[in-house]
Amino acid sequence: MSPTGSGGRSISSWLRSRGWPAAIAARRIRPCLPAVFAALIALASCSRDDKRMPEIIGEINNEYLTTDEFIHHFKIRGGTALDGRARKQFKRWLLTELIDRKLLLQEARRRRIRPSREAAREEFEELGGKGWSRGARSLAWDVSDDVYEQKQIAEVLKTAVPRPSSPTDSEADGYVKRHKDEFRHSGQVKLRQIVVHSAAKVKKVKAKLAAGASFSDAAKRYSEAPEAARGGLVGWCGEADLPAVLWDAVKDAPKAGAIEPLSTAYGIHFLRVEGRREAGPTEPDVARTIAKRRIREIRARKALEAYTGDLRDSAAIKVDLKAVDSL
Repeated sequence: MSPTGSGGRSISSWLRSRGWPAAIAARRIRPCLPAVFAALIALASCSRDDKRMPEIIGEINNEYLTTDEFIHHFKIRGGTALDGRARKQFKRWLLTELIDRKLLLQEARRRRIRPSREAAREEFEELGGKGWSRGARSLAWDVSDDVYEQKQIAEVLKTAVPRPSSPTDSEADGYVKRHKDEFRHSGQVKLRQIVVHSAAKVKKVKAKLAAGASFSDAAKRYSEAPEAARGGLVGWCGEADLPAVLWDAVKDAPKAGAIEPLSTAYGIHFLRVEGRREAGPTEPDVARTIAKRRIREIRARKALEAYTGDLRDSAAIKVDLKAVDSL
């Protein structure tokens, strides 16, 4: 039995019916620990008022889903930034995800899946937890336990959910035809850049270029950006790939045209346009590669949803939706 909203429908269906993005409503376990460590540090001193909140908000196969557990995941996934209807919908989506997580962890225990605790601790430290004090870890929930549990879930899914079959060329081409709007690119430019962070470096770069040095050589010598070793070659960029001030400068610049230094939050940029593509359909080979990746992602998601759906159908699940909404 799955948790239900109004009318006895599943939470995922309930979210979809109210306009919540399908990718969110249908989403299951998606580890995102690296992105939330900074938020967790800020949350380490947070607490709740137990007098106004229920201790237990659900029960999954005789295992409790607690208020503290729900609030922990609600905060680290960014729920506190939402208000009104979006906040309520996010809670319902998170409830479905936490139920699936409980079921997968129960299945991991049933299969006696026990990853190395040492490996989990090492991964936790690599993700940013090395500098945490013991007290901070305790107050923010022991996040190393989250890492360990995610390893358990990954092992379950590795054996229980079949790998998606590789799409054929004809399947990929068919996907492209059915989703033509997804396979168009805006105008693009092939770009080199030199990025520096001081007025002194700006003078040196200008002098080097004025003396006749190639842009590539100047980039290798002076640029402080990651692509310096490639002679400053960034590659093909569209409007979505660049800060607005840079895109405005390069979108109409002539090929092989050098552009005066421009400042952004990333530094001071010298730019050189080396090629141009007009807006149009994505190149067939590139479109086919993208389509194959998307087909694999869809198949993987459907396989995961089928598996977690079977777990829910055979589980005993009780949830207090009023309590969830009140958190």
